[in-house]
Amino acid sequence: MSIVHDPTSWETWFHQRVTPLVDPAYLELSHAVSTRLEALRIGAELDEGLQRDRWDIFAPFPIKSAERVRTKLLADGECDEALLVDRVLGLGDLARFRIVATLKRDVKICRRALVSLDHKTFLDRYRILSLKDFVRDEKLRKPLVGHRAVQLVVEVPSDAHAVRVEVQIMTQLQHAWDRRNHAMYEWLRENCERAVEEVDDLRIDDHAVAESLHAIDALADHNYATFLRLRSCP
Repeated sequence: MSIVHDPTSWETWFHQRVTPLVDPAYLELSHAVSTRLEALRIGAELDEGLQRDRWDIFAPFPIKSAERVRTKLLADGECDEALLVDRVLGLGDLARFRIVATLKRDVKICRRALVSLDHKTFLDRYRILSLKDFVRDEKLRKPLVGHRAVQLVVEVPSDAHAVRVEVQIMTQLQHAWDRRNHAMYEWLRENCERAVEEVDDLRIDDHAVAESLHAIDALADHNYATFLRLRSCP
């Protein structure tokens, strides 16, 4: 029997084989991002001539729990012990953090500073394995799904094994919706085949909330641009 089927053995294996590889990679990338964002903040304050909240890094659970990884492996039928390290470290969201920006313009500033124009490198030195724009890409904006973010998978190299870290960039309103919606999203995903009128209504109403917040973000950004213009007038 594979250790994936034994929760206790799996927990021990995970913290012995995976955590020592993931922790340094996560800390390296998050520190590099924090340093770049601080430089951006100083530059933006000079450009606008005022101080305000612009962005923060949010990471309450930076590394996916051993049990959640085990559940995913079992669901995918991935139990070959010889391939476990590669399989686990190949998960795009094994480690993750979120950059929460105040305004849409702040999201754009972050993206320009962190992501190369060709979408191949992050912070000029890390390889981008995937980039999904859930705000602009209509193919990703599925009907009745309200998630809005720029979502990247970044590879952090090391001598032992490269580690993938997911980075999300979104506004405060998008972040608030996503935090509030997570439990609902998981439940709807598990009950996607239920042909119940109330379930359909729930999807429709929740999508409406997400779209409303998206519209508020756009209006707030427009209002802030107007404020900056009026403020600069003699």
